Amino acid sequence: MSKRRIKNLVKQSLVNSGFVKQPFGEFSNFFLDSIISQNDFQYRDLRVLANLSRDEMAKIAGISPETIRRYENDMSYQARVPKWYYILLRLVNGDLSFYGDKWTNAKIQNHDRKLKTSYSQKAVVPMEMVSSYNRAALNARHELREEQAKSKQLQAKVEFLENELTQSRIQNEQLSQRVAQLENRKRLIDERKIIPLFSHQ
Repeated sequence: MSKRRIKNLVKQSLVNSGFVKQPFGEFSNFFLDSIISQNDFQYRDLRVLANLSRDEMAKIAGISPETIRRYENDMSYQARVPKWYYILLRLVNGDLSFYGDKWTNAKIQNHDRKLKTSYSQKAVVPMEMVSSYNRAALNARHELREEQAKSKQLQAKVEFLENELTQSRIQNEQLSQRVAQLENRKRLIDERKIIPLFSHQ
Protein backbone atom coordinates (compact mmCIF):
# COMPACT_ATOMS: atom_id res chain seq x y z
CA MET A 1 0.00 0.00 0.00
CA SER A 2 1.48 3.33 -1.05
CA LYS A 3 1.99 6.20 1.36
CA ARG A 4 -0.40 8.30 -0.74
CA ARG A 5 -3.02 5.59 -0.23
CA ILE A 6 -2.39 5.61 3.53
CA LYS A 7 -2.73 9.40 3.65
CA ASN A 8 -5.99 9.27 1.71
CA LEU A 9 -7.37 6.55 3.99
CA VAL A 10 -6.52 8.58 7.08
CA LYS A 11 -8.12 11.70 5.61
CA GLN A 12 -11.23 9.79 4.56
CA SER A 13 -11.41 8.21 8.00
CA LEU A 14 -11.38 11.67 9.55
CA VAL A 15 -14.11 12.81 7.19
CA ASN A 16 -16.28 9.79 8.03
CA SER A 17 -15.77 10.35 11.75
CA GLY A 18 -17.03 13.93 11.58
CA PHE A 19 -13.83 15.39 13.03
CA VAL A 20 -12.44 16.83 9.80
CA LYS A 21 -11.76 20.21 11.42
CA GLN A 22 -9.46 18.70 14.02
CA PRO A 23 -5.77 19.13 13.00
CA PHE A 24 -3.67 16.07 12.40
CA GLY A 25 -1.65 14.90 15.38
CA GLU A 26 -4.10 15.90 18.10
CA PHE A 27 -4.10 12.79 20.23
CA SER A 28 -4.89 12.24 23.89
CA ASN A 29 -3.42 9.02 25.19
CA PHE A 30 -1.56 9.26 28.47
CA PHE A 31 0.09 5.86 28.07
CA LEU A 32 1.64 6.60 24.66
CA ASP A 33 2.36 10.25 25.41
CA SER A 34 4.30 9.34 28.53
CA ILE A 35 6.51 6.98 26.52
CA ILE A 36 7.14 9.54 23.80
CA SER A 37 8.03 12.28 26.28
CA GLN A 38 10.80 10.19 27.83
CA ASN A 39 13.22 10.34 24.87
CA ASP A 40 13.72 11.44 21.27
CA PHE A 41 13.04 8.02 19.73
CA GLN A 42 9.27 8.27 19.55
CA TYR A 43 8.98 6.71 16.08
CA ARG A 44 11.00 3.66 17.10
CA ASP A 45 9.25 3.33 20.44
CA LEU A 46 5.79 3.53 18.87
CA ARG A 47 6.70 0.87 16.30
CA VAL A 48 8.22 -1.46 18.89
CA LEU A 49 5.26 -0.95 21.20
CA ALA A 50 2.99 -2.07 18.36
CA ASN A 51 5.11 -5.25 18.19
CA LEU A 52 6.10 -4.59 14.57
CA SER A 53 9.46 -5.07 12.92
CA ARG A 54 10.75 -2.49 10.46
CA ASP A 55 9.89 -4.80 7.57
CA GLU A 56 6.33 -5.28 8.87
CA MET A 57 5.87 -1.56 9.42
CA ALA A 58 7.28 -0.87 5.95
CA LYS A 59 4.65 -3.13 4.38
CA ILE A 60 1.87 -1.39 6.30
CA ALA A 61 3.12 2.10 5.44
CA GLY A 62 4.12 1.33 1.86
CA ILE A 63 7.66 2.62 2.31
CA SER A 64 11.08 0.97 2.59
CA PRO A 65 12.59 -0.40 5.83
CA GLU A 66 15.56 1.91 5.20
CA THR A 67 13.26 4.94 5.27
CA ILE A 68 11.85 3.77 8.59
CA ARG A 69 15.39 3.31 9.92
CA ARG A 70 16.13 6.93 9.01
CA TYR A 71 12.90 8.10 10.64
CA GLU A 72 13.92 6.34 13.85
CA ASN A 73 17.68 6.94 14.09
CA ASP A 74 18.67 9.92 12.00
CA MET A 75 17.92 12.97 14.12
CA SER A 76 18.48 15.33 11.19
CA TYR A 77 15.98 13.31 9.14
CA GLN A 78 13.18 13.36 11.71
CA ALA A 79 12.07 16.85 10.74
CA ARG A 80 11.10 15.37 7.37
CA VAL A 81 8.91 12.60 8.83
CA PRO A 82 5.41 13.12 7.39
CA LYS A 83 2.49 13.61 9.75
CA TRP A 84 0.59 10.71 8.21
CA TYR A 85 3.33 8.32 9.34
CA TYR A 86 3.09 9.57 12.91
CA ILE A 87 -0.71 9.15 12.77
CA LEU A 88 -0.28 5.62 11.40
CA LEU A 89 2.05 4.73 14.29
CA ARG A 90 -0.57 5.90 16.76
CA LEU A 91 -3.28 3.96 14.97
CA VAL A 92 -1.37 0.66 14.94
CA ASN A 93 -1.09 1.08 18.71
CA GLY A 94 -4.85 1.40 18.98
CA ASP A 95 -4.79 5.13 19.69
CA LEU A 96 -8.07 6.45 18.25
CA SER A 97 -8.31 9.51 20.48
CA PHE A 98 -8.37 11.96 17.59
CA TYR A 99 -11.83 10.56 16.75
CA GLY A 100 -13.24 12.09 19.94
CA ASP A 101 -13.23 12.01 23.73
CA LYS A 102 -14.71 8.51 23.90
CA TRP A 103 -11.49 7.12 22.43
CA THR A 104 -9.16 8.93 24.81
CA ASN A 105 -6.50 6.59 26.25
CA ALA A 106 -7.56 3.66 24.07
CA LYS A 107 -4.68 1.26 23.47
CA ILE A 108 -3.80 -2.22 22.26
CA GLN A 109 -2.61 -4.42 25.11
CA ASN A 110 0.77 -6.06 24.58
CA HIS A 111 -0.01 -9.37 26.26
CA ASP A 112 -3.05 -10.28 24.15
CA ARG A 113 -3.13 -7.55 21.42
CA LYS A 114 -6.69 -6.64 22.35
CA LEU A 115 -8.08 -3.12 22.15
CA LYS A 116 -8.94 -1.50 25.48
CA THR A 117 -11.30 1.48 25.32
CA SER A 118 -13.72 3.38 27.52
CA TYR A 119 -16.56 1.84 25.51
CA SER A 120 -16.22 -1.51 27.23
CA GLN A 121 -15.19 -2.88 30.63
CA LYS A 122 -13.15 -5.59 28.93
CA ALA A 123 -10.59 -5.53 26.15
CA VAL A 124 -11.75 -6.92 22.84
CA VAL A 125 -10.37 -7.79 19.43
CA PRO A 126 -11.65 -5.51 16.65
CA MET A 127 -14.06 -8.13 15.33
CA GLU A 128 -15.65 -8.49 18.76
CA MET A 129 -16.06 -4.74 18.93
CA VAL A 130 -17.69 -4.66 15.50
CA SER A 131 -20.00 -7.50 16.54
CA SER A 132 -20.88 -5.73 19.78
CA TYR A 133 -21.57 -2.46 17.97
CA ASN A 134 -23.67 -4.31 15.40
CA ARG A 135 -25.80 -5.86 18.17
CA ALA A 136 -26.15 -2.47 19.81
CA ALA A 137 -27.14 -0.95 16.47
CA LEU A 138 -29.70 -3.70 15.85
CA ASN A 139 -31.17 -3.19 19.32
CA ALA A 140 -31.26 0.56 18.77
CA ARG A 141 -33.02 0.14 15.42
CA HIS A 142 -35.52 -2.27 17.02
CA GLU A 143 -36.25 0.22 19.79
CA LEU A 144 -36.56 2.98 17.20
CA ARG A 145 -39.12 0.97 15.22
CA GLU A 146 -41.10 0.32 18.41
CA GLU A 147 -41.07 4.01 19.28
CA GLN A 148 -42.11 4.91 15.75
CA ALA A 149 -45.02 2.46 15.96
CA LYS A 150 -46.07 3.97 19.30
CA SER A 151 -45.79 7.43 17.80
CA LYS A 152 -48.05 6.44 14.90
CA GLN A 153 -50.62 5.02 17.32
CA LEU A 154 -50.55 8.20 19.39
CA GLN A 155 -50.85 10.31 16.25
CA ALA A 156 -53.87 8.30 15.11
CA LYS A 157 -55.44 8.71 18.56
CA VAL A 158 -54.80 12.46 18.47
CA GLU A 159 -56.42 12.70 15.05
CA PHE A 160 -59.42 10.67 16.28
CA LEU A 161 -59.84 12.94 19.32
CA GLU A 162 -59.47 16.04 17.16
CA ASN A 163 -62.26 14.76 14.89
CA GLU A 164 -64.45 14.05 17.90
CA LEU A 165 -63.74 17.52 19.24
CA THR A 166 -64.70 19.05 15.89
CA GLN A 167 -67.96 17.06 15.84
CA SER A 168 -68.68 18.13 19.42
CA ARG A 169 -68.16 21.78 18.51
CA ILE A 170 -70.53 21.45 15.55
CA GLN A 171 -73.17 19.78 17.73
CA ASN A 172 -72.68 22.44 20.39
CA GLU A 173 -73.22 25.20 17.83
CA GLN A 174 -76.34 23.47 16.55
CA LEU A 175 -77.69 23.09 20.09
CA SER A 176 -76.88 26.73 20.85
CA GLN A 177 -78.80 27.81 17.77
CA ARG A 178 -81.78 25.61 18.76
CA VAL A 179 -81.75 26.99 22.29
CA ALA A 180 -81.68 30.54 20.91
CA GLN A 181 -84.65 29.72 18.67
CA LEU A 182 -86.63 28.26 21.58
CA GLU A 183 -85.81 31.21 23.82
CA ASN A 184 -86.88 33.63 21.11
CA ARG A 185 -90.14 31.68 20.60
CA LYS A 186 -90.81 31.70 24.32
CA ARG A 187 -90.25 35.46 24.44
CA LEU A 188 -92.69 36.01 21.60
CA ILE A 189 -95.27 33.79 23.30
CA ASP A 190 -94.85 35.68 26.56
CA GLU A 191 -95.35 38.93 24.70
CA ARG A 192 -98.40 37.38 23.04
CA LYS A 193 -97.06 38.19 19.62
CA ILE A 194 -97.68 34.61 18.57
CA ILE A 195 -100.22 32.06 19.74
CA PRO A 196 -99.04 28.44 20.16
CA LEU A 197 -101.39 26.16 18.28
CA PHE A 198 -99.92 22.91 19.43
CA SER A 199 -98.65 22.22 22.92
CA HIS A 200 -95.62 20.26 21.76
CA GLN A 201 -94.30 23.30 19.88
